[in-house]
Amino acid sequence: MLNNDQHDDVVKYIQKIEELEKLLEKERRLHLQADQQLEELFDLSSDLFVITDKKGHIKRANANFISVTNYTGGETITEIINNKLHPDDIESTLKAMRRVVRDRKQNLVFRYRNDDGSFSWCSCNIIVSKEEDVVIGVGRNITESKESERRQADIINFLPDATLVIDQNGRVIAWNKAIEEMTGVSSEYMLGKGNYEYSLPFYGECRPILIDLINLNESEIEDSYLSLHRDYKRISAESFCPLIGSSGAFLYGTASPLLDSNGKLVGAIESIRDVSFRRKTEAALRQSEEKFSKAFHGSPIMMCLATLEEGIFIDVNEAFCRVVGYTREEMIGRTSTELNFYAIPDTSRSYRKLLIEKGRIEHYSFGFCKKSGQVRDGLLWSQLLDIDGSSCHIACIIDITEQNRLEKEMARLDRLKLVGEMAASIGHEIRNPMTTIRGFLQLLTDKKDYQDDFAYFELMIEELDRANSIISEYLGMAQDKLVDLQPRYLDQAVKSIYPMIQADANIREMAVCLDLSKPPIPLIDEKEIRQMILNLARNGLEAMSPGGTLTIGTQTGPKEIVLYVRDEGHGLDPSIVDKIGTPFLTTKEKGTGLGLAVCYSIAARHHATIDFETSPCGTTFYVRFPFPPDD
Repeated sequence: MLNNDQHDDVVKYIQKIEELEKLLEKERRLHLQADQQLEELFDLSSDLFVITDKKGHIKRANANFISVTNYTGGETITEIINNKLHPDDIESTLKAMRRVVRDRKQNLVFRYRNDDGSFSWCSCNIIVSKEEDVVIGVGRNITESKESERRQADIINFLPDATLVIDQNGRVIAWNKAIEEMTGVSSEYMLGKGNYEYSLPFYGECRPILIDLINLNESEIEDSYLSLHRDYKRISAESFCPLIGSSGAFLYGTASPLLDSNGKLVGAIESIRDVSFRRKTEAALRQSEEKFSKAFHGSPIMMCLATLEEGIFIDVNEAFCRVVGYTREEMIGRTSTELNFYAIPDTSRSYRKLLIEKGRIEHYSFGFCKKSGQVRDGLLWSQLLDIDGSSCHIACIIDITEQNRLEKEMARLDRLKLVGEMAASIGHEIRNPMTTIRGFLQLLTDKKDYQDDFAYFELMIEELDRANSIISEYLGMAQDKLVDLQPRYLDQAVKSIYPMIQADANIREMAVCLDLSKPPIPLIDEKEIRQMILNLARNGLEAMSPGGTLTIGTQTGPKEIVLYVRDEGHGLDPSIVDKIGTPFLTTKEKGTGLGLAVCYSIAARHHATIDFETSPCGTTFYVRFPFPPDD
C-alpha cells in the first residue's frame, strides 16, 4: 500500500508522462507539417533541386529537375551529365563533381541541351551534407543573364576605343579588340588576370592605373598623369605610356564605376584613346597660330579680322591702329559703323555682298576715315573665313592716299610739261608778229583818217595785250625755264607783293591779313614766288564776297617751310577738286585756267609741293618748301 505522499508522486509522474507524450505528438505533427511544406517548396521551385549519394545515385529530385533532365528514375547524375550537357562542358563538370567530396562545395556554370536541341546556361551550387552523407545540388537557369553578358561583351568588344573591365576583386573580365590592337596582348591571355597585371602593357610594371582610382585615392598615381579630372561618377586623365607604339604614345582615358541594382560597386570600366596625333596636331596648330599671330600683328600692312554680317572687329594689328588712330582696345568688339570707318556708309553693304558672291576680293578701292575724321584712300584684299561656325573675313588694307596724290601730281605735271613745251616752242613765234601788229595799230590811231575808229583800235590793242598776257602765262609753265634759287626770306617776298594785293582787296571791299612767323630761309627765286603769291591771292579774293578776309602766312613744319593763303569763300566745287592745277580748268567767266597751273609749275621748279583744304567756310592752299641742304 502506498501512503498518501507516494500516491501523489505517482499521480504527478503520470501527469508529466502524459504532458511529454502530448509534446512529442505535437513535435511530430510540426515535423510532418514542415516536411510537407519543404516538399511543396522543393517541387514548386523554379530552380533545379537534386540530392544524390556520394556515388551519384539520385535519392531525390524536384519536378523542375526531372522535367529539364528527362529523368526516368534509374539514371545516375554522371549519366545525366554525359547525356544532357554541352560537349565542351562535360569534362569540367565531372571534375567539379569529383572535387566536391574533398572540398565539400563547388560552384560551376555549364550548358545543357533542351528538347528542341538548343542549349541553356545553368549556374549550379553543389554541397556535401556531412550529417546525412549526401550531395545536394541547386541549379538555376541563367541563359538570359548570360545572353545579356554576351551582348554586353559584344558591345564592349566592338567599341572603337580600347576598353577593359575589371570586377570588384580587380580581375579583368573584358579586354576588347581595340585594346588588343593597342597593346598587342590578346584577351585570352589577359582575362582573369589581377594584381594590376593589366598595367604591364602600358607601363611595364604592375601598378594601379586610372581604372583603379575609382576605388582608390592614390595621390602619387594621380600626380603621375599629365592631367586628371575627377567628378562624382568618373575620372578622366591623360598620360604618356612609353610601351605603346614604337616610341610611346599619349593616351586619354575615362574610367567609370559599375554598380549593381542596389548601387553596390561591382567593378569598373575604362576606355582609352590614343591622342598622340591630336596632340601633334594641336602643337602644329599652336605653332601655326603663333606664326599667324606674328605675321598678323607684325605686318606693316593694315590687317583686321571681323565678323561678316555685323562688321564687328575681332582683332586688328598695330599697323591698322597706327593708320586709323584708334587703339586696339578701342576697336575690338565695336562695329565699323560705330567707328564711322567707311567714308561712304553704303560701302560696307556692297563690299559684303561682293565678298559673299566671290569668297574673296582683290584690289577693292574704297575710302576710310581715321579717328580724326580725315578721309584716306584704301586698297583692300579680303578672304572669307569660318570661325567657330560664324562667317568672318580677314582683310589687308594698303593706304594709297599718298600714291594717288603722287599719281595725280604726276599726271598734272605731265600736262603742265606738255603745255610748257608748247609754250616754249611757239610762244616767241606768236609774240613777234603780235608785237608788230600792235605797233602798227598804235601808229594808225594817231592818223586823222581813223579818229572815228579810235575805240575799235583801243579794243584790238587790249585784246592783243590780253593774248600777250596769256602767252606770258604759258611761258611761265615751261619746265626748262631757268630759275635763280637764292636764300631768301619768304616773309620778305610776301611783304613785297602785299601792297599790290591790298590795293586789289580794297577795290573789292575786302581785307588782307598777314600771319608771318619768320621761318627758316629756303632757296627760292623771289620773282617767281611773288608771281605765285599774287596768283593764289587773286584766286582767293575772287572766291570771296565783300567783307571777307584773305590771310597770307608762313609756318615751320618738322621737315618743311610752309607758305599758305586762306580765303573765306564757299569752298571749291567737289567736281573739280581732283583736277585742281590742271591747265585751262577754271570756273570764272573770263578765266584762262592757267593761274593755278603756273603756281604748280613754279612749285615744281622749287622742289616744293602744293596741297589744299577746302570746306564751305573757305579754302586754304599750302605751298611746302623743303629745308635748304646743310652746307
